[in-house]
Amino acid sequence: MLPEPRNNRRRLGQDLQPVGDYAGIQPYYRVCEDVQAVHHQDKCGPEAFQSGDWWWSQGRIRFLNGKAFIGLSAAQLLIPYLWGGLVLVGGGMMLLHYASKVELPDELKSLLGLGVVLGWIALSMFLIIKTLPWVMSAAAFLLKPFEKGLSRITDRSLKAGESYFSRETGQV
Repeated sequence: MLPEPRNNRRRLGQDLQPVGDYAGIQPYYRVCEDVQAVHHQDKCGPEAFQSGDWWWSQGRIRFLNGKAFIGLSAAQLLIPYLWGGLVLVGGGMMLLHYASKVELPDELKSLLGLGVVLGWIALSMFLIIKTLPWVMSAAAFLLKPFEKGLSRITDRSLKAGESYFSRETGQV
């Protein structure tokens, strides 16, 4: 259990984190475990550290900046957003069209339209949640023939977003 703070912390993230004495975790031992794991890997299979896929070496640390994932994230989100928009807007427009064909006074027709819209929003959210895995599976199946080309494009964009921190010079 964490002790009560001396002063009131009003902003998120200012409270004490459960690390160190409070959680019974010593960061030093975690670092030692990580170092032991790296030394063990270096003894068992040192060629893993020499491959281009490894994210760090003795001379540099490789990391990705945010630019690498902008296009990839947009492409991944395109299908779910299109499906959600189609179900929500397209289905709602269709239901409103059919509701407007009913012969009722204008006041009741407005209430019917409001009820149809609110009901459709709730139903469409349920439908989107239930059908989105099927839609994504179908999209993955349709993209299967283009997997090699998409893999090359993804590798190229990840390569463009790579940066290196040189341990020798301290430069990025």
